[in-house]
Amino acid sequence: MPCLMPLVWVPYLVVAEGERNVAAYIPTLLGCLIMGVPAILLAWIAFRRERVLFWFAVALIAVGLGYLATTPAAEGVAKVVMGRRI
Repeated sequence: MPCLMPLVWVPYLVVAEGERNVAAYIPTLLGCLIMGVPAILLAWIAFRRERVLFWFAVALIAVGLGYLATTPAAEGVAKVVMGRRI
């Protein structure tokens, strides 16, 4: 299975003042995982026999998660699911 999800998160490993500012994006990554893993599992269950539809669904999920990662939605999901301290 090709690894499509890191393509969504690559822009978030930005360099800020000479150091990587990764800790600020942990809630965003967590939110994407919380939404992405169940979505891919549901796509696998729904399109088990139709591989083309499954990969199309994975591509749509990756695009949707990329959009949500650029908004505060993914961070909000992580804060609600995991609690306020992340």
